[in-house]
Amino acid sequence: MFKRIVSLLWLYYDLLPSFIKKLCKGGRHKNNILILNHHFDQDIQALHNANINTSIFIYELSAYRLNLIFRRFLRASKDEWYSFYNDNNIAKRERYVVFFSKFILPLFRILKIKLFATPSDLFPYLRDIIPILKKEGIITVVIDKEGTISPYYIDYYSKEIKEMYPFISDFMIVWSARQKKFWTKAGVDSDKIYICGQPRSDFWFKKNIHKILQLPGKLKNGRKTVLFFSFDKNAYIPESLYLSGKVTWDVLFQEAHDTFFNVANNFPNVNFIIKTHPQQRMSDVKYIKDRANKCSNIFVYEGANLSNSLIYNSDIIIGFQTTALIEAMMVNKPIIYIFWGTAVMWKDNLIPFHDSGALYVANSSQSLYSIVVDMINEKYNFSEDKTRILKQKEFVEEYMYQCNGESALRTLQTINDLINAY
Repeated sequence: MFKRIVSLLWLYYDLLPSFIKKLCKGGRHKNNILILNHHFDQDIQALHNANINTSIFIYELSAYRLNLIFRRFLRASKDEWYSFYNDNNIAKRERYVVFFSKFILPLFRILKIKLFATPSDLFPYLRDIIPILKKEGIITVVIDKEGTISPYYIDYYSKEIKEMYPFISDFMIVWSARQKKFWTKAGVDSDKIYICGQPRSDFWFKKNIHKILQLPGKLKNGRKTVLFFSFDKNAYIPESLYLSGKVTWDVLFQEAHDTFFNVANNFPNVNFIIKTHPQQRMSDVKYIKDRANKCSNIFVYEGANLSNSLIYNSDIIIGFQTTALIEAMMVNKPIIYIFWGTAVMWKDNLIPFHDSGALYVANSSQSLYSIVVDMINEKYNFSEDKTRILKQKEFVEEYMYQCNGESALRTLQTINDLINAY
């Protein structure tokens, strides 16, 4: 019980700055919303930035804190989350619900929360409390941040969600029509889904972007910078297929990272950055850090709130299946796409970067090495590659709707309309 109370106090503490800010602003904001921050930093910041003349006030709730409390009851590690659905855990879940109702739900009442927003309602620690919020008259909205859904997931994962973890929130906000298609296949009523674009994409349209997205301090300024978005060895692969060994990125991961480190060792006067995924396996992150520590011009960055800054300040970008590549297209950066081995075999089930015409495709580790070296030596003139730049714009529009700097405002307006119509 002691650990649960400590976790609860931390959750209260995290809400304190927003509460003080609310007191200072007075009563102008009549629609109070609470957003669950699960690797959602940049989107939440974009919503704050757009929230100038609305009647909405935004509170943030730490997903880490709430999940920790949940796990104290379940007594499960993060990897055992979904034992939540085991019938043996019914009593534990009931105690968690009682704890939430006694110690966390009163916060919603004190703060006069009208709408609860979350990046997903699939999280086990939310499945039993969303119905409680509904009984309180609090609207629940999913602001889905996973907009780059692969073709395989549109078919496979939508069926799994529909059968095992059906949508239980009231409404959903998505980036694009592709995303809406996925969720309608997953059983969500089409009328409950609103297309608003990706909130964090608004950063690219700010006039003072060079001040907002400054280069992280430890890099050596005045040098070319090569940015590599690392990836999970099972990214966009169903867990069952990965565990069976039928489809994995293990070899691709190793060869791509080996190549990146080789180029870095041969170009000591160039900055090389590896951005790890916020949910990447800790063993892989440790491997990357250990190798990077042996080379003074390689820098490793973690977390969910640095991607835009790193993209903006990089000259060359490398990646595999990640939303970050689409975000990089918004600022017309030369992007190298890793595409060989198992990726070629599995290509029909992946986000189609490989045939978009928007990226430079490396079809082997040798090809990756050559393209990076040639770009460092300025043998590519991307700024004059008008066809490729046009293809980037088309790709962005398909996956992120109207990317015009107003996605966050559209999201807030939708939220406001839902509250007012409730």
